[in-house]
Amino acid sequence: MPTARYHDWIRRCALWGLVDGRRPGRDEHALQTPDWALAQIAEISGAAIAAISASRATIAGDLTNLIGPSAPSADAELATVPVDVAVELLLGLVKKAARQ
Repeated sequence: MPTARYHDWIRRCALWGLVDGRRPGRDEHALQTPDWALAQIAEISGAAIAAISASRATIAGDLTNLIGPSAPSADAELATVPVDVAVELLLGLVKKAARQ
């Protein structure tokens, strides 16, 4: 599928309603940060702390507070999709097809 068509059909029509108008249930998975991003965050935070420490600046507070709270890892594979999510996704595609 060409990039422009994917963006128009999938991102704008199928997914937009899910992102904009749906609240996940209590038993659903939360958004998770990919492991590569968590590693990059840790690396950048560590470098910032080291640079500030080396700057000889007067520091009021604990530099480790610059390290963000840990986020849930995205390593776990999602095995199921709630039915209402699948229905909303399909309805977005049907609406787009009806407009064509």
